[in-house]
Amino acid sequence: MSNDRLIKICHGKDMEQKRALSRWFFEQNGMYNRAVRYLSDISKFDFMLYPNLDLDKEIQDSEAEKILKKFNEVLEHFDNSAIQLLCRKWSAQICLDGAYYGYICDDINDKLVVQDLPTDFCRSRFLHRGIPLVEFNVDYFNKVTSNEEARERFLALFPEEIQKGYRQHKNNKLPAEEQGDDAGWILLDVNRAFKLNFYGEWAGDTPPFMQAIPSLIELSEVQDLEKEKLIQQIQKILVQQFELDKNGQIPFTMPELQRLNQNAIDMVGDAVGVSVLSTIANVHLEDLNDSQGENSQDAVAASEDNVYNTLGIASSLFNTDGNLALEKSITTDEAYVKPLLLQFEHFFNRYLNWKFNKASMKFRLKMLSTTIFNFKELSSAYKDLTKIGFSRFLPIVSLGHTQKEVTSMAKLEQQIMQLDAYMLPPFSSNTMSSDTWSDIKAQ
Repeated sequence: MSNDRLIKICHGKDMEQKRALSRWFFEQNGMYNRAVRYLSDISKFDFMLYPNLDLDKEIQDSEAEKILKKFNEVLEHFDNSAIQLLCRKWSAQICLDGAYYGYICDDINDKLVVQDLPTDFCRSRFLHRGIPLVEFNVDYFNKVTSNEEARERFLALFPEEIQKGYRQHKNNKLPAEEQGDDAGWILLDVNRAFKLNFYGEWAGDTPPFMQAIPSLIELSEVQDLEKEKLIQQIQKILVQQFELDKNGQIPFTMPELQRLNQNAIDMVGDAVGVSVLSTIANVHLEDLNDSQGENSQDAVAASEDNVYNTLGIASSLFNTDGNLALEKSITTDEAYVKPLLLQFEHFFNRYLNWKFNKASMKFRLKMLSTTIFNFKELSSAYKDLTKIGFSRFLPIVSLGHTQKEVTSMAKLEQQIMQLDAYMLPPFSSNTMSSDTWSDIKAQ
C-alpha cells in the first residue's frame, strides 16, 4: 500500500486493518517493535494472594487449619498457572492489537489454562455487572481452512459452546442480527470468556501506538530523501573539454574522440560516484555536494524525536544522552500501565471467586506495582513495613519470588535441613548475647 493509504488506515475506523498494520510495523520497524516490547515488559507482574478474612470474627484453631489447607491449594494452583508469563503474553498482545480475548478452559483442575481467541473475530458490545460480554464469530473456522477434515480437527480444540455455535452456523441458524452485520456471532459464557484492554471499554480497542505510525512513515520518507541526497553529494563529473581549431572545428575524428573518452573512463576505473563527460573545454572536476548537506542529520534527528514524541516515550530510554527528565518519563510510563494491572487484578479475583471462593472462605489477589525500574525501591519500602508488623511476604514477592516458594524454602532450610545449626553468623556482640557465648564455651 502507498504511504497515504497507510495513514488513512491509522485515522480510519476499520479495527481489523489497524491491527494488521500494527502487526506489520511490529515485524518491520525496529522503533515500533521496541516501543511495544518496552510497554508490555515494563511491569514485573508480581502478585500476592491472601485470605479475605472478616475483621469482626475470631479465628478458631480448627478454622485456621482449614484456611491454611485451602490457602496452600490456591498457592499451588497459581504457581502451576505461570501467572507472570500469562500476564506478559496478554500485555504484549494488548500493546500490539489493542485488546486481548481469552477463554478459560475448565477441563484442567490444577492450574489456570486460557485459550486465545482470534481478536479479529471477537467483539464486546455489552457489559454485565461491569464485565464485558464477549461475542465470537464462528465463521472463523470457515476462513481458517477450506479442508473439511482439517476444520473438524481444529474445531475440536475449542470449547464445547463454540463447537455447538459452529454447528448452528453451519445449519444457517445464526443469521445476522441487523443489516450490515455478519452472520455467525454467538455470546460466550461470562465466567469463562473475558476481554482485556487499556483503560476499559470507553477507550476502545485501538492499538496504543497506532497514532505514531504516521510519524514513522514520515521518518522513513525523510531517511529515503537523505539517502538520495547523500548519493547525490558523493557524485562527481570528470569534464574532458576539447579546444576548437581556428576554424571553430573539433580537430579530431569521431573514432579519435571516442578513444579519448574511453581513455578517461579507463583512467577513472571503478571510482565510486565519478562519471566522465567529454565536451569542448578544459578538464576540471565538478562536485555535486550541497553546501547545506551538514543539515541532513539534523533533519533525521528531528523526525526521530517526532516519532518518540508521538509514541509518548522518552527517546533517551533507548539512546541515553543524559536527559535529566528520564526519571519522570519512566514514572509516567509506569502510571500508563497501571490501569492494565488493575484489569489483570480484577480478572484474577473474578477467577478466584468463581473457582475457589465460598461464603465461609474467600481469597483475593493483589497485583503489585513493581516494574523493572522500581522493584528494588519498592522492596526496600516493603521491608521497612515489617518493622511495624506488616507483611513479611511483600519484600520477597516484590523481588520476583512466589509465596509458595518462600514458605517451602523456609521449611526446607529450617525444619528439614536445620541449617540454623550450621550456618551461624560471626560471633559478635551484635549477633548473640553473653548467655549464648557462655553456652558455646561450655561445649
